[in-house]
Amino acid sequence: MAIAAISASLFVGAFAPLGAALAAGGAAAPTIATTPLPADGPGPAPVPEGTVTDFATLLLGALGAPVSATNVGAIVAWAAGEGSCAANNPLDTTEPEPGATPFNTLSGGTHVWNYPSAAIGVEATAATLGNGLYGPILAALRADAGVAAVERAVRSTPWGTGAFGSPNWPGPTCGPR
Repeated sequence: MAIAAISASLFVGAFAPLGAALAAGGAAAPTIATTPLPADGPGPAPVPEGTVTDFATLLLGALGAPVSATNVGAIVAWAAGEGSCAANNPLDTTEPEPGATPFNTLSGGTHVWNYPSAAIGVEATAATLGNGLYGPILAALRADAGVAAVERAVRSTPWGTGAFGSPNWPGPTCGPR
């Protein structure tokens, strides 16, 4: 399901401008401010938009999965297990997208990415989940099966998350970007 098909009613708080743009058929995300990294860094890093709960809501819509408290809690618990400070990438996907900057480098040279907007982070995560390797995760989310079932599904795939955290996780506490 294309992100543009997500209803604007799913967007709250920081995602309201994004929701309006997507509901109107636009693909452009709102402009966000950036903060420069130290002089030895690669340049400006994207600033995360919204909360992990907002991200979960957007991702579920993009996947065609029920946007329920159970499913939102499952994605929040998954993000808590990752504990990531990657911008607009709470599940630490490695899908490259235009405008993304490396958050870290994994063995084999792939990267977890900082995405320039929530829309691009959701798009990258949805693309990764739809690449054929993560069918059990999609099935658990589409069945609204709960945190334990989604955790089992994630562990049965190559995603790489260890144990899930709390479905009430408020998000990471990260240093300045």
